[in-house]
Amino acid sequence: MVTPTDEITDEGSVHVIGITSQANEAAADVTVDLPWHRNQHPRTKLTRASVAVCTWQQIVSVSEIVEIRGQVPVPEMMQILAILNSVNQPPTDDA
Repeated sequence: MVTPTDEITDEGSVHVIGITSQANEAAADVTVDLPWHRNQHPRTKLTRASVAVCTWQQIVSVSEIVEIRGQVPVPEMMQILAILNSVNQPPTDDA
């Protein structure tokens, strides 16, 4: 979930991105490596190498969220937000 906490309401929706352990599924310039540990990372809860794929975006209703398992640490979240900012820019007219 990449929606700022202060923008989340019970009746609203949130912006989410996909996470995968298949790092080769997406271009490296739109992914961020996430911390993991084979016995479960204490913050992310990931148990294998995984990446956040910033082009795998979805809007989800808050009412559809069943469980939140882990959190992305601040340094990685800042990288994610920077990539999201660049990939979500409208195309420019280079003519």
